[in-house]
Amino acid sequence: MVSPTDEELCRQVTEGNRQAMGPLFDRYAEPLARLIRMAGSPPEMVEDLVQETFLP
Repeated sequence: MVSPTDEELCRQVTEGNRQAMGPLFDRYAEPLARLIRMAGSPPEMVEDLVQETFLP
């Protein structure tokens, strides 16, 4: 089975399909966390910042 593209998932999210956010989170949560850490955020805030980024 072919995974939907990021563009397709984003379109689904904007159309109200909140479940489409799951695959986007799975794809980008860890790279985003690395970026947040590299930017110097306190380690205890990284998880919260990642989650807040994906809130609709």
